[in-house]
Amino acid sequence: MRAYEAGEGSFESVAARFGLGRRTLQEWVALYRETGSVEPRPKGGGNPSPVDIEALEQALRDRPDAIVEELKRMHNARVPKKARVHRSSILRALHRRGYVFKKNVPGPQSKTGQTSERGDDDS
Repeated sequence: MRAYEAGEGSFESVAARFGLGRRTLQEWVALYRETGSVEPRPKGGGNPSPVDIEALEQALRDRPDAIVEELKRMHNARVPKKARVHRSSILRALHRRGYVFKKNVPGPQSKTGQTSERGDDDS
């Protein structure tokens, strides 16, 4: 970028000299002229979460031990039909707020247990 600004050649020749793409050099020069720096701009955008945080927090207050599927049902019951969300959206919203869930499998737990003590091997 400095070589181009110092008049040491065209975009094509300066880019070739430093092993860059011409377009990359053009972008860097434009960024420098606009901001005075070649530091990357902050990451932008993304899509806002469709989850109504107030409804989710209320569901958590009502049932702090609820599994994600139950939280989804409670959240979706509190919001308009067009604002209903999928289980994965609920999980992402909870994760952003610092909640961690273990996977609970519905149904009876295994009735088998450990068959021997660890370290009691007499062989």
